[in-house]
Amino acid sequence: MVLSGLLVNEYIAEKLAKNEVYVYLSFDGSERRIHEALRGPGSWKHPIRAARLFLEKGVWFSTVMAVCKLNFRNAGNYV
Repeated sequence: MVLSGLLVNEYIAEKLAKNEVYVYLSFDGSERRIHEALRGPGSWKHPIRAARLFLEKGVWFSTVMAVCKLNFRNAGNYV
């Protein structure tokens, strides 16, 4: 499952863990500035909060980054 983290809360994280769902958490850069340039002000907090909840609740996840002309120079920092 691929998620932005926007709607992730404790309940969702617990359900994902209980059902052993593997999650790809989407970022649009390795820095707040770049991510928010693509997704809007304040959007960086969503995947960060989701990652913390996933770690706390035992959700298996990794992060993904869609590379585009606005963030490709930052891709090396993401890796």
